[in-house]
Amino acid sequence: MPSFTSLQRRVLITTIVLSALVFFESTMISIAFPSLQRIFDAPFGQVQWVLSAFTVPLVALLIIAGRLSDKFGPKRVTVWGVWVFLIAMAIGPFMNSLRGLIMVQFLAGVGGGLLTPGSLVLLMKNISGKNQGRAVGLWSGYSAGIAIAGPVLGGFLLNQFGWQSLFVALLPLSLSTLFLLRALPHDGPTKKDVRIDVWGSLLVAAVLILFVVSLTDIQTYNAVRDVAKLSGLGFLLSFLMLAIHVAQHSDGVLPHAFFARRDLVLANIITAAIYGSLQVIMFFLIIVYDEFRFTNSTYTGFALVPSVLFIAFLSGRMGMWTDKVGLRKPLQCGLGVLAIVPLVLLFGAVQMPLAVIIIAQLILGLGMAMIIPPITRLAIPSKGAIQGVASGINNAVARGVYVFAVVIAGGVAQWLYGGKLREIFVRAGVADTIPAKEAMGQLSNGARTIEPTMVDPAIFSKEIIHAFEQSIFWPFITVLVLLLLCIPLAAIATKKSA
Repeated sequence: MPSFTSLQRRVLITTIVLSALVFFESTMISIAFPSLQRIFDAPFGQVQWVLSAFTVPLVALLIIAGRLSDKFGPKRVTVWGVWVFLIAMAIGPFMNSLRGLIMVQFLAGVGGGLLTPGSLVLLMKNISGKNQGRAVGLWSGYSAGIAIAGPVLGGFLLNQFGWQSLFVALLPLSLSTLFLLRALPHDGPTKKDVRIDVWGSLLVAAVLILFVVSLTDIQTYNAVRDVAKLSGLGFLLSFLMLAIHVAQHSDGVLPHAFFARRDLVLANIITAAIYGSLQVIMFFLIIVYDEFRFTNSTYTGFALVPSVLFIAFLSGRMGMWTDKVGLRKPLQCGLGVLAIVPLVLLFGAVQMPLAVIIIAQLILGLGMAMIIPPITRLAIPSKGAIQGVASGINNAVARGVYVFAVVIAGGVAQWLYGGKLREIFVRAGVADTIPAKEAMGQLSNGARTIEPTMVDPAIFSKEIIHAFEQSIFWPFITVLVLLLLCIPLAAIATKKSA
């Protein structure tokens, strides 16, 4: 295996830190999700916008940022993104409300959307050949290793200093990326005659934003149901307009050259299934840990470390395996391994022994370590005029499906859980109390706030645990089916590169 050149090592380090920057932001906020509900005394739907406010602009800008990277060069666009992200981190500590937190998250998402595609293009552009799989593996492994501190540090800071401290912790890392980027040589555009499709980009942003708004239930506002209906209609209309626009413009925001590549299209379908499944699993594990097992964000952060450690330590080796045997075998094996996780969690994520859940997390880490190198190489060509936009689309799919998965899976689970809680509270005679009504609007442990004296608290708690496990059964079944369906799709997508 040939060694990396000095330039390749600098590029690899830079892309690792850039990736870790975005991972830090998202993982620290994710670990704070249940705590933010309690801190701001806000319903699930409103706090969900803290995650959505970061992810929606990030996803909406990824595709146009990819085109900007093709036109101006990935380094320049990445620097723009880092500056915007840095500004968000600087003003974040001065916010003192959930609304302010959402605004800062939106600005951070804009920066993340600009910096993400260009950073990955830098990696694929400067490291090719037999070293590419190894580089992608190291990139994902070390990024995951650095991001391990996200849940742990986020939980600790949240408990000790408040949510404002989450932004202070990211300021030094944001500044370091600017120095690392400055040390890289200037790069040029990947295609000189790139046209920035402004109208198409606005339509992409509208589709993504309206889709999330239509699914997210902000229970604070009385007119939310009317807003959801209007935004749903707006989503359908903007999606239709985007489809017509893409059909009429061969070199627009979604170029026809991309859709002509079957491998790229299938790679993004598989990417959506993988990262959507991953987010659903991690989202419910956080609730299981934080609400039913530890009730402490710091402990929850530590409990999530095993899966990320496996990704960190194994991704480099899996990248070398991909270089040796091709893309198909590692990708299919990784999908099969990852499918074991929802199968295990179907048997009761709350009541099963903690050791079993930790083993499931290790299996998750192994599966993702096997998947990341081949799926990244399959989705982003190392050469060609659509390199930047391919990176933008793949990142948009991978990042965007995070919030979509939480909105859909979380919404379904909350609806099922709320209905089952109502039945329990009616039998206990406390359904009309304020704590009961609040509990029915959250994915939380209702027994922690309500323990009626007319029933045995142990039986009451057991009923609530059973209700929660029933509510997450169908999301886990859906994840299992999606992952299994991706195995034959991987065979088709990797037909030329197997």
